[in-house]
Amino acid sequence: MNKRLNCWEYHGCRREPGGKNTKGFGICPAAADETFGGINSGKSAGRFCWAVAGTFCDGRRQGTYVEKQASCQGCDFFKIVLAEEGTLNLRTKFLRFVPPYTRHTILNNLDSKKIKKSARFIVQGDALDEAYIIRSGSCLLIVEKDNELHPIDHRGQGDILNMSALFTGEPANSHIEAETDMELWVLKKSLFEKIPENDPDLFNFLTEIVADRFDSKRPISDRTIGRYIATDIIGRGGYSIVYKGIDTKNNHQVAIKMMRHNMVTDSDFLEQFRKEAKIVSKFSHPNIINVYDIKERFRTAFIIMEYLSGETIASELKRKKKIAPKEAINYLDQACRAIAYAYKKGVLHKDINPENLIVTQNGLVKLVDFGLASFIQDDDDILDGSFSYLAPEVCEGETSSIQSEIYSLGITAFEMVTGNRPYPESDPAVFMKMRWEKQIPDPKELVPYLTESLRWFIIKACRLNPAERYADMDEALKDLNQSENGFSQLSQDETNCWEFMKCGRGPDDKDKDSFDTCPATTLSTLDGLNQGKRAGRACWLVAGTFCSNNISGTFAEKIESCRDCNFYKHVNKKSGQTRLRIDNIDIFGLTHIGLVKNVNEDRYLVRQMEDKSLLVAVADGLGGGVSSDFAAEIVQGTLVGFQKLNTGNEIKQLKQLVLDLDTLIDQKAQTQSDLEGMATTLVCAILKKDHVHWINVGDSRLYLLRDKKLIQLSEDQTLAKFLIAEGELAPEKAREHYSYEILDQCIGYGECSPQTGSFKVKKNDLLVLLTDGLHKMVPQKKVFSILNNDTSIEIKAKELTKAALDSGGKDNITIVVARINQTLK
Repeated sequence: MNKRLNCWEYHGCRREPGGKNTKGFGICPAAADETFGGINSGKSAGRFCWAVAGTFCDGRRQGTYVEKQASCQGCDFFKIVLAEEGTLNLRTKFLRFVPPYTRHTILNNLDSKKIKKSARFIVQGDALDEAYIIRSGSCLLIVEKDNELHPIDHRGQGDILNMSALFTGEPANSHIEAETDMELWVLKKSLFEKIPENDPDLFNFLTEIVADRFDSKRPISDRTIGRYIATDIIGRGGYSIVYKGIDTKNNHQVAIKMMRHNMVTDSDFLEQFRKEAKIVSKFSHPNIINVYDIKERFRTAFIIMEYLSGETIASELKRKKKIAPKEAINYLDQACRAIAYAYKKGVLHKDINPENLIVTQNGLVKLVDFGLASFIQDDDDILDGSFSYLAPEVCEGETSSIQSEIYSLGITAFEMVTGNRPYPESDPAVFMKMRWEKQIPDPKELVPYLTESLRWFIIKACRLNPAERYADMDEALKDLNQSENGFSQLSQDETNCWEFMKCGRGPDDKDKDSFDTCPATTLSTLDGLNQGKRAGRACWLVAGTFCSNNISGTFAEKIESCRDCNFYKHVNKKSGQTRLRIDNIDIFGLTHIGLVKNVNEDRYLVRQMEDKSLLVAVADGLGGGVSSDFAAEIVQGTLVGFQKLNTGNEIKQLKQLVLDLDTLIDQKAQTQSDLEGMATTLVCAILKKDHVHWINVGDSRLYLLRDKKLIQLSEDQTLAKFLIAEGELAPEKAREHYSYEILDQCIGYGECSPQTGSFKVKKNDLLVLLTDGLHKMVPQKKVFSILNNDTSIEIKAKELTKAALDSGGKDNITIVVARINQTLK
């Protein structure tokens, strides 16, 4: 995916911050002027230069927005930005939240409205009873203050205009002027108010309309709820969307949880939601999240909470697979104290599980989400909580108690140390029967180095009979805190960073008391890449390591210097190419940085899995800078830890792997500003016995050469492909069209749709995986010609790489070739 250019990059004026011409002419306002709240800041800097006064184009300083409007609209850069910002949005924004099967699809009932270029069709201060979805074209939102016009936002296809008319009826807070001819869908308030009755499938549509208002690119006035301003999205769940925000009264960070509309239309749930805030706002305990406020607006509810910088225990489990016993004891101790405090206040949480326990960056455990809480004397009239963690007696209809809370924490503890819950859950009937009749397995049989006290805590907390569990949390804490401090260390058979660098911060080093144990020994940053035997093997991905007598910063801050480190080179000592022979298959992989880029953002992997299957993959990082490098590294690291493909479930398992990667990268990008926008492509093929099972996201490619015919198995998931399918672009014109460079799908935005397939291999089949740095530089006829030559797979890969370099080498180049030498069974 090509980087979206800023105006100074396109025009070459060199007036960006740090540019050569800033001394004579100053920094271009398009790079520095945020114009009332965000149209030209952050990632958008220099993208909407026509909305900023005083820019410097064509050798002269330009005037106000109004004075330069006409000339800017004839600029090629103006046209490019409108194309890039608009075309993809129509499909990816609101339309995907309108289910195709809904009986009363709202878009079928909307009127259409056409607006001429330069027309002002909404006037600041007017009270309207309709909003608009942009079907085509674009516009500017302009605030008028003291008789001066200030452009504050740019909207394109798929965006909604004047949303307040649908929810609050407040007057328009800006003028809206068409930059181009526009076609709008009209969404009248009267129709909008009937959505819940006529078409409940559209609740998600309502939620996304409101969520769009809180997009970080929107003006501050749009993102304000009372005294709170939403700044960034933290996460999306089935019940809510959570934002990071600021309390303007004290400038403190807060978390703002917006409930999805399908939840709050249920009056019982809304009442429960209100109760959550009322209950927890009275609590004052270090291990329970603070709740500050509750707001009801935009036909939904918002709860304002303490902002926690950390991760859930569920997320930590997903990342590490297991939690070390010593660490688990620390977490459980804090959870017990939180539950005990709530119980003494007369409240049962009723949904204790790893998702509702957050570990902050300083190691403090916080119990969150009291949405199912009840006062101790309340009778349970519905079955609440996450089913896998509910006590057997609660499932049978008995009232929740402190013993049922203890049981839920016990199941959580079992999952922490073993990596799994105690009963198989694939068959609900078997699960229910075992949960009611069979005690949990002894966790020490699964984790031999488990301390005796932690083992006993788990067993007693999970007894089927509530009377055999702990009487209260004080008794549980007494057992828990008798645990020994140490536990068996895993053997290391590879050199770790602390051994290579001799920093004195390894787990057994005497000097660690002075500096603390190196985070690379304790933090598993990627599933399978920095844990167990590999601890300290990928230290450059861990923040706060101690190198060159300095505590290092984040991954993004230190990656450039780490690339020059002798240990980094030691671990990554392969020269950029791999030769491998597994059974009757020859494999050769090669990656090249190309001739233009400074960093190789591609990754490839060739390995044999535990079940003897062969895994080959290529990934092309997106986003620019370290973020793209990191995204591809996450994919590579996760595939390193992927060990087995279950028979009969191959495609489903592959797809889930990629969807989990999509979520993981998306979450990391949302929690670390320097990784914002990171993503990656991936094409992965696994040869299991005589079948290949493959998956693709993005525009890296998988080919099969069979019987002198080259077949492209994967499809490029680009905007061009979508436009061709919609009949808006002729196939023969796709390669030269701007949409050829724009991805429709990638891993890292939390919404990817992978392509998958399976086929039986034959003798002499050739599998070829490559990134777009090769296939976009080398015509397919030449690719076929080189692959079809009677040469080794190594020569084929090197000749294709040379062909891409000879064509300019504008991107990183990566290729993996595998030849099937014999019929497989």
